[in-house]
Amino acid sequence: MSKTRWNYIIPFIVIIVLNLCCLKIYGFEVSTTDSGNEIKWKKETVTYLINTTNSPSGSLEALLAAMQTWTEVDTSTFTFVDGGTTSKNSHGEADGINIIDFGVIKEEGVLGQNSFWFYASGEMIDSDIRFNTKNTWSTDTSSDKFDVQNVGTHELGHSLSLEDLYRNSDSGKTMYGYGSPGDTSQRTLHQDDMDGITYLYPVNTSSPNTTPVVSPTPGVATGALAGFVTDNDRGLVIAGATVRNQSGLFTATTGADGYYQIDNIPAGSYTFIALATGYALKTVTGITLTEGETSTLDFALSAAVVPTPSPEECPDASEVVATSASVDQDTLILAKGSSGEVTIIVTDNDGCTAEGVKVTRKLSSANKKMINVKPLSTKTDASGQATFTIRAKKNKGGASVKFSVGGVKDKPKVKIALTK
Repeated sequence: MSKTRWNYIIPFIVIIVLNLCCLKIYGFEVSTTDSGNEIKWKKETVTYLINTTNSPSGSLEALLAAMQTWTEVDTSTFTFVDGGTTSKNSHGEADGINIIDFGVIKEEGVLGQNSFWFYASGEMIDSDIRFNTKNTWSTDTSSDKFDVQNVGTHELGHSLSLEDLYRNSDSGKTMYGYGSPGDTSQRTLHQDDMDGITYLYPVNTSSPNTTPVVSPTPGVATGALAGFVTDNDRGLVIAGATVRNQSGLFTATTGADGYYQIDNIPAGSYTFIALATGYALKTVTGITLTEGETSTLDFALSAAVVPTPSPEECPDASEVVATSASVDQDTLILAKGSSGEVTIIVTDNDGCTAEGVKVTRKLSSANKKMINVKPLSTKTDASGQATFTIRAKKNKGGASVKFSVGGVKDKPKVKIALTK
């Protein structure tokens, strides 16, 4: 039987050996960084593109079934999303795109390889899966070939940050580290596998998310508001996002399709806000609702690491005195000629965002040879954010940029790893 291996790679594209966090009392093991931080996604929805070139017929359906197997664990919030097919075969590249493909793996005795990237904090940022075409594959349970869905379910377990298991007592689990031709037992999760995904991405039962229902007021003309909330960077829908007016009286939560609708809103002009875990809130003003009509308002949210307080807890952003500054991502990986954006977030001690604060980038002469950062300076918007674009000039090495924020001691710093 062949052993399934995978590589753990930090954002600077260095393969490292990890110390394991062995939660054997639970019957599963979780990957950790060298410093002991558990590795996991900060988000609960992860999208994969699938390249079926060099794969047997039915591989796409088999891989989607493997993704659904993990998604259907009802004690976990984690969801694998089908991002469609692709011609990319960029396995092993930290490009922020999660790929599943079929190709040659040089190491002997390897069925599949899951390479993933993470920050020192343990936050996972990219995962690529490759099926080794040195082996023969099938989707029809052939006894002399390895089963795509069987191995795919196992490799997606690594995408969650679950480790291989090698004890005899683990042989019935999806995360058992060996596979053989014709084996399909790992298509189905063992309770310990389900406990593993639940441990990493549990359902929050302590504070159920309920949406208040507003009844129409007799004699008052009302309208409705509806739309979708999506990820601004990838265009994917965001489930569980909250859309509300400033007072919070009219509120809705997006479903699995990212759609929301708020009924029985008195006709008039409103400001609406969209919030979601892991994203910066977005505010839209001047939304006019007309009697008997449903107005459309879509939100595209950008990722952020600093949670934003509820609007009613803060004064107007233009009145907030800035005391703190942070950056939405402290590491970028850029190829020569490519660009990436970072956002500086400025708040007061209570987390209220500050508008109109000047933010200036600071580059040493050495770093200017490696990267270009624009603009030189800008002011924060109403959400307390100032965005800068960083472009790579070189194809190897590293660089960094600091940001000076008016009236604030914090000087957020971003490191850039330069690759080919």
